[in-house]
Amino acid sequence: MRFIHVSDTHLGAAPYGLIDRERDIYEAFKEVVDIAIAHKVDAVLHAGDMFHDSNPKAAAYLSAFKHLSRLRSSGIDFYVVAGNHETIKATGVSPLRVLEALDLARVLSDSSTPGSVVFEDGSGLKVEVVGFSHRAFDRLFIDRLSGRDGIDARVALAHTILCDAASIVMKISESRCREDISGSAYSINIPKGYSYIALGDLHKNWEGRTRYGAPVIYPGSTEALNVSEYMDKRYVYLVELDRGFVDYRRVELRSPRPWIIIDAETAREVIERLNSVSWGVFSKEPIVYITVKGGLSRIDKDRIVSLLNSLRSEGKILYYRGPLTAGRDVDSGYLAIEPKEDYTSVDIEDVIKNIFPEDASRYIVDIVEGLDEDGIISRLVEDKGLLDKLYKRFSGVRRLDDY
Repeated sequence: MRFIHVSDTHLGAAPYGLIDRERDIYEAFKEVVDIAIAHKVDAVLHAGDMFHDSNPKAAAYLSAFKHLSRLRSSGIDFYVVAGNHETIKATGVSPLRVLEALDLARVLSDSSTPGSVVFEDGSGLKVEVVGFSHRAFDRLFIDRLSGRDGIDARVALAHTILCDAASIVMKISESRCREDISGSAYSINIPKGYSYIALGDLHKNWEGRTRYGAPVIYPGSTEALNVSEYMDKRYVYLVELDRGFVDYRRVELRSPRPWIIIDAETAREVIERLNSVSWGVFSKEPIVYITVKGGLSRIDKDRIVSLLNSLRSEGKILYYRGPLTAGRDVDSGYLAIEPKEDYTSVDIEDVIKNIFPEDASRYIVDIVEGLDEDGIISRLVEDKGLLDKLYKRFSGVRRLDDY
């Protein structure tokens, strides 16, 4: 079995309200699907926080619908567990369940109960994927595998933070992690029997192993939502399983927006470093984040801001942010250019009615608004003719091209 392991795509996120950054999120998700199709994998395993919100905006749904439809057309299964961002807070329908109702995804766990599926490839290899949502993460460490007959390999798919990973990547003390998360949340406490542990929730890449030698992998998020998540490269994992064999490798994403991080001693150093950048090498306008360790006069700040504004007006950078002087109160030294345009979400009911056939739109509107008292999802799934009409309609929808 060959699969792509991805996590934390956060469809619908728009860092600092910039529509360009929201598009970055959708472009990264598209690239993940492109990679899955190019490598002819059997499945994509998503380890949670597929959506940024439990009630996603219309554009986030459209991105998911379009690209998961491409996977389905390529014969690639999509398995997902719920992360903390997309889990419904009270009543309503999980956005992941909307995708499942349209036969575009299989939700393995979105509650405190784990779930599983047995996947069989063309060679007869049977792989069990056991899913743990963020509400069921503790079961990953305390459950013992049942030993189901005929299973050749097992994969754990979970949305959780491991304390050994957090202490290294996030610089969080292990004592704090044990107190805030769980005292058992360590790689060494994952039970024997898994060939690969596919994790999400940590937005930076990390690799470890269980005490039994199984790889424990965080691919990281597909886009950095803020400077604390910055990494110069972002990845998904291509994993191949066979009887007693596991091979995995990082596949670099090309679509994420670059960052320029400047941690300087003086304003002069900031300006010299900005002037030395070869701007033509970037595929997208980068984000600039600046910290100046030494003192900074008003004149120095004005010089930096003037240069940054020139770079932005020339289309060389997208935006800039940063605490200009380390240790100062934010109000006295903060550097930021805020977006002039806030992204206003389209009314989802209007979008749905414009895209879906009339007999389908009434179902979809109710589902995404969380109104399922009459069993709308069940009726939609049972109406195979309507689902066929939905899929045919999707194949020619130009409105989805931007997502």
